[in-house]
Amino acid sequence: MVGVYADQAGRFHAYSLHAGRYTTIDVPGAPITLPYGVNSRGQIAGVTLANLPLTLDSDAHGFALRAGASGPVTRVDVPGAVGGTAVLDINNHGTIAGIYGNPNPTTVQGAADDGQYSRSGTNRTRPTSL
Repeated sequence: MVGVYADQAGRFHAYSLHAGRYTTIDVPGAPITLPYGVNSRGQIAGVTLANLPLTLDSDAHGFALRAGASGPVTRVDVPGAVGGTAVLDINNHGTIAGIYGNPNPTTVQGAADDGQYSRSGTNRTRPTSL
């Protein structure tokens, strides 16, 4: 399970709960870390933001933690994205799915595996499964 909590100073932190143990997830250099998906291998996908509420100025960047909550961060930024990239899920093969701001200006879903992006149309809904 992944989620978000606010500390006593009002700063948001992501967390992972695995095998009864909570682990805080703060992506280095990101004021806000929001996890969206976790697979059965413990790999985590999400988005970092510079500020809330989410706007074109929020500086959104997707991320994946392929080695789990304490593993190295893989940043995910679709080239040319306006307003940023958000990774919303990760399947058990490590393939990620998310959205990004398209310059035309629609939002397009896509998936990435080993740095290769594939686009799946102009649907504005969140992917529910991979």
